[in-house]
Amino acid sequence: MSFANFSDAFRTNEYAFNYFSWIVSLVTHDFRLFLVIYNIILLTIYYYTFKKYSVNVPLAIICMILTVYFQSIFVLRQHLAISILLLSLPFIINKKLIPYLLICVLAFNIHISAIAWLPVYFIYNIEGKKTYLLSLVISAFAITTIISNIGDVFLLIEADYSSYLESNTKISTTKNLINVTYLIIYAITLKGEMFKNGINRLATTLLFLCTIGYILAPPVALVDRMLTYYSIATVFTIPLIWYYLPSPALKNLFVFVVIILQGYVSIQPLSADYYKNFTIVALNFPYVIMCIVATILVYKIYSKPNY
Repeated sequence: MSFANFSDAFRTNEYAFNYFSWIVSLVTHDFRLFLVIYNIILLTIYYYTFKKYSVNVPLAIICMILTVYFQSIFVLRQHLAISILLLSLPFIINKKLIPYLLICVLAFNIHISAIAWLPVYFIYNIEGKKTYLLSLVISAFAITTIISNIGDVFLLIEADYSSYLESNTKISTTKNLINVTYLIIYAITLKGEMFKNGINRLATTLLFLCTIGYILAPPVALVDRMLTYYSIATVFTIPLIWYYLPSPALKNLFVFVVIILQGYVSIQPLSADYYKNFTIVALNFPYVIMCIVATILVYKIYSKPNY
């Protein structure tokens, strides 16, 4: 069908994703092949970003799989938008506003919730340590408050997110505790280095927004979904903690704890009603043990600091 008919059938105004889907449909109508193409784009961007900005690429890949990858298979538009936004990192760090905004517009046209990323550039570039930290707390509060009432704004641009606004999603206390634990360990381990310009400061910005945002978040599904943009912080902060830990024993212990904690967080959503008709055959105890052993082996063999 023509793109106009395709877009009408899709019933969404995120035109960048519509064009992407339409172009793929010219090649194949098989959704499995669509997922292959989608994953090639997603994982290529992640790997490119990790190679450039992560101090430990294998550990970053492990964190990506344990934090966002499983959801990305179901939440296609949002996670494609998140991957696109990762391409804005050099423009945030190098203070290039126009390219940053162009990438935000592209991501916004893949999934409107990408508007949550817009403040990151401005928060990152705030001068003064105390002002910067205070702005993180204020921004997290403001963002969660604005998101709670943003449904009316979305309706003005004919984006119907009423299903998110009408549904409640209670943020897991365990998940909040894990986020707070990461933030405390991150601050203790990096100390003043957490404010160092570059990926350190950017990771600090995202981790604070994610942790404080989830603590302050009201039980609205849209808020949970939009704070997902900041939860990508863990793929940078966990390798940074590993890098700054003073001894190999602490590094190994930390990686083991991360695998256990993130594995738990990843498995928890599978008990939700959304998945009640799915049978996770492979998710049994021997499989989990094999994954943990394989992860440790990959980490031990390939984990070397990038700098």
